[in-house]
Amino acid sequence: MNKVILAGRLVKDPDVKYSQNVEPTAITRFSIAVNRKFKKEGEADVDFIACVSFGSLAEFIGKYFTKGKMIGIVGSIRVNSWTTDNGEKRSSYEIIVSEAEFLEKKENSESKDTENID
Repeated sequence: MNKVILAGRLVKDPDVKYSQNVEPTAITRFSIAVNRKFKKEGEADVDFIACVSFGSLAEFIGKYFTKGKMIGIVGSIRVNSWTTDNGEKRSSYEIIVSEAEFLEKKENSESKDTENID
């Protein structure tokens, strides 16, 4: 089973693009800042998670979410692996989002200090 549930704030506005297919599909990329429950001394207490969504969900996220808004997502982890020109193996992780929802009321998000990530 590959299922992830996260809640966090958008690091910046979502980036919506469309595929070059005969019928273009929306592809939205965004990152969320997710607080760690426990923090070790001298280490960051926030994880920045890359996310991508497709189709009508991608359009919804691009239209209604902006930097600093709290979002809840459900999805799966995808690992991307490649080899650099220097022969080094690299990998990155991203969440393929299948569900998204608002986690705060509109008036709360407008008055919330986006520098302080909850």
